[in-house]
Amino acid sequence: MRRKVWLAGICLFVVLLIWLIWESVSLQVTKYQVSSENLPKAFDGYRIVQVSDFHNHRYGADNAGLLEEIKKLRPDIIAVTGDVITNSRDLKTDNTPNFLRRLTAIAPVYYVPGNHEAWTPEYPRLERQMRDAGIHVLRNEKVVLQKGTDTIELLGVDDPAFAEESFVDDAAAMDAALQKLCDGSHCRILLSHRPELFDQYAAHHIDLVFSGHAHGGQFRLPGIGGLYAPNQGIFPKYSGGLYRKGNTQMVVSRGLGNGFFPIRIGNRLELVFVTLHTENGR
Repeated sequence: MRRKVWLAGICLFVVLLIWLIWESVSLQVTKYQVSSENLPKAFDGYRIVQVSDFHNHRYGADNAGLLEEIKKLRPDIIAVTGDVITNSRDLKTDNTPNFLRRLTAIAPVYYVPGNHEAWTPEYPRLERQMRDAGIHVLRNEKVVLQKGTDTIELLGVDDPAFAEESFVDDAAAMDAALQKLCDGSHCRILLSHRPELFDQYAAHHIDLVFSGHAHGGQFRLPGIGGLYAPNQGIFPKYSGGLYRKGNTQMVVSRGLGNGFFPIRIGNRLELVFVTLHTENGR
């Protein structure tokens, strides 16, 4: 009898271990339909793939599996919202630069850096590689996307970890960056790594924000959501999903990599796919 109990316990442990490993390495594609009354008619059906918090992860040889998933979605643009690396060690291989370069063969790529890039002294070398590969690096900058005669503004801001010490806090740094960029009347899409600054995005009347950073709360509890996220703490408000405040909507990716902490529970790695619609386009 005792031996059967031990065997049952060992079997249960093995099953749980396999499940934990699967949860921490398997990929989920999450699709959102996002409507906005400010979206020009020509952009109805516009397709955006979000790549966030890659953290130098490997999806097989040359990341072929992930690249194929992105290619099948046929995006108009690819938005990369920071933390493509974790630290300097990641730049000793070509995994991340090669992955980002291959993205440009699928669709135009727009990138903003995250806090891990700010913490990595060698990051400027990676940024040069991205620019040389044709990636649009937005460092507190904006570009205009055009379809026919219609246009929308795409804004990209640095993670607050890049900000000068003169700023009191992250919110002040973000306010300063957005104040310089939000001077037009076009529909605005913002790429920003930090979801906890949603109040600032809404205050500047951004239409749609793409963010990451929270890693889905690492452990996700049914009916509750994420357990912990950086800069938000226990039971974070914005850990993964689609959020709305007034006329501002924010998509928060759970991320494609794991950073320093390799285990996830109830929280698979995530590739985000968003289709834009005019208010009457759905």
